[in-house]
Amino acid sequence: VRLAPGQSATVPFTVRVPASAPAGQWVAGIAAESPQTTAQAAEGKGRVQIRVRSLTIVAVQVDVPGPAAAGFSIGGIRAGGSHGYQQVLVHVNGTGNALAKPRGTVTVTRAGGGGAQTLRYTMDTFLPRTAIDYPVTLKRALGPGRYTADVVLRARPLSGGPPVVVRAQRAFSIDSTQVKRVFSTAPP
Repeated sequence: VRLAPGQSATVPFTVRVPASAPAGQWVAGIAAESPQTTAQAAEGKGRVQIRVRSLTIVAVQVDVPGPAAAGFSIGGIRAGGSHGYQQVLVHVNGTGNALAKPRGTVTVTRAGGGGAQTLRYTMDTFLPRTAIDYPVTLKRALGPGRYTADVVLRARPLSGGPPVVVRAQRAFSIDSTQVKRVFSTAPP
């Protein structure tokens, strides 16, 4: 549908769910885009061209009948961050078929003990069958060395149902290059 400035239209749509679709909550999107605009500026010898794309996406949730459950697994953990904010990136995989808002803790301890810090996190709505390396910002900087992260994730499907608790312990290491990258523009 193409609209002139100031015009509006109602656009009906239909979602057809294949008979083979598994039970659960699934999300798609309907996108609307304004035409691309280009701005040019010329000063001295240089020339700048900027293209602007305005895109609006409306989520469409489809509930396929059948048992729905939240499910998660914890993968690897690695160090990351930038601009003076050091983070642990926790790989979280949504293995269930229901929308959920996970929350929990990550407790980081230096190998051999000591220096533990417990970090709380709350994630926004997690879509089924997606994954993320979720950043959790550290309270205190970690130097080069080996560490252990104890992860606890708790979630309940947004539509109701039994809660899920996932626990994992993962080892990771930090080298001096990673520390320099995080703190190159800001102190710990």
